[in-house]
Amino acid sequence: MNGRLVESIVANMRSKDTQELLNLYVENDREQYSEEAFEAIRRLLNERGQALPAQNEAVLPKDDDIAVPPADIERSVKISRNTLLIWGCVNTALWFFAGAEDRRIVAVHFEPIKPLLWFLMYGGLVIGLLMLALGILGFFIKKTRALLFTGLILIVLGILNIGYPFLISWALGEYGHDIDPVAIIFDAGNRFWMFLGFLQMGWGAKNIEMYLKIRRHGTGEKVASTR
Repeated sequence: MNGRLVESIVANMRSKDTQELLNLYVENDREQYSEEAFEAIRRLLNERGQALPAQNEAVLPKDDDIAVPPADIERSVKISRNTLLIWGCVNTALWFFAGAEDRRIVAVHFEPIKPLLWFLMYGGLVIGLLMLALGILGFFIKKTRALLFTGLILIVLGILNIGYPFLISWALGEYGHDIDPVAIIFDAGNRFWMFLGFLQMGWGAKNIEMYLKIRRHGTGEKVASTR
């Protein structure tokens, strides 16, 4: 329980008359009021020498209506920001070290470099640098937006990892090379990246879901303090 929040609610509710506080306590509406709010009511009634009456059966909120506790938001934002920074470093490092030989071969055998092939060659670097930039930006912008940025970019990254066999087949087809995407899919390395792509999409969707829940219901602290 957030002690500072309880004290803030006590100050806000002090102007309410005793009967109103008793009614709120008896109704026990957990959909409208947080545990901190009920603790504040208990303290005020004790101050006024009122015995605490029996409460009605609690009216509980539906899962979709529960405000997100501030601690959960802080933890989710921190994880999202770190996700951007970590994946940004991974993508950028892989581009420099793992793809150097492939880029050399492409530069020798495929001229001119067409847009789709250029994207496949340099997209990893662009995405890696973008994730690093957004991760750093997450320290300075409104916190919850880090969840949205992380979710969107993970979904894009997942789609690219899943779609890579089809994109590379399409890109090489522009140069007259007919390569079946299925053959690329069943390469061991590509199966791993496609599997990772599905995980990234699910991870990204969870971040966006959390962001939208915060936008709809706010935080537990906000809901309690405004009652």
